[in-house]
Amino acid sequence: MNIAFFSSDDAFKTLSEELKKHGIISRVLITEEPKPSGRGLKIRPNDAHLNAQKSKIPVVLFNKSSSNLIKKAAKRESIRLGFAFSFGKKIPDTIIKLFPLGIINLHPSLLPKYRGPTPIQSAIIANDKTTGFSIIKINQAIDAGEILYQDKVDVEESEDYLSLKNKILKQASSELPGLIKKYSQNKLLGKRQDEKKASFTKRTQKSDGEITAQDKAQGAYNKIRAYASWPKAFLTVSGKRLIIHRAKLDNGKLLIKVIQPEGKKPMSLDEFKRGYRNLLTDFPKFVKI
Repeated sequence: MNIAFFSSDDAFKTLSEELKKHGIISRVLITEEPKPSGRGLKIRPNDAHLNAQKSKIPVVLFNKSSSNLIKKAAKRESIRLGFAFSFGKKIPDTIIKLFPLGIINLHPSLLPKYRGPTPIQSAIIANDKTTGFSIIKINQAIDAGEILYQDKVDVEESEDYLSLKNKILKQASSELPGLIKKYSQNKLLGKRQDEKKASFTKRTQKSDGEITAQDKAQGAYNKIRAYASWPKAFLTVSGKRLIIHRAKLDNGKLLIKVIQPEGKKPMSLDEFKRGYRNLLTDFPKFVKI
């Protein structure tokens, strides 16, 4: 079975390779156009794009004029189904209709909870003990399509964004091949989401990572976990930005394990104490020094 894959995420490689083992082949990747990233803000393709190029999978850049290219690819490769994960763009109805079976989406939350771009981070910030993933049919409302399948995933206290994302993807990828085959055979029926239970997430801003005195130890720890990949949690102490890479909770206090003064290398808390002792008195009271 041939599919069109919609993604701008590095998980494209993991998911497409797992599906391929079961005869579900990504014949084209539709992804966002290259944009500035990294320190130098150089224009570069996203990770999904780069992985597709390495795997010799044709790439269509998503823009106002890409509909015809997607249509040609779907016809050329006899693609009846689109599959999306972490795509980053709203897919118009004109493109959904290019596929006889429509487009289904893997969303890493138990919809209708945490619709939008940051469901994993939001679950960690909320200190949820359970999250999960949903397979839905895409429609014109963001993450509001009919639910085809859901499964729960436990959230361990020590897990950060990346480890939880990988756990969700591992569980989802083991179930996806069978679910896609059932759906293509009309054996997987959808149910409407309860709009009264819907909650929405927003795109992460760099400022979201700031730890303040109002966060307390648990709130600060959740930010460190949720923003471990980007933008990183940080304290502002005496005008200095201090990035917190690793920490743990210790008897109701936040025990910092790895800290990085902006412009310097990451260091242990003991190293920081030796070099920046004058800053310690300005740390929030919930930080264990």
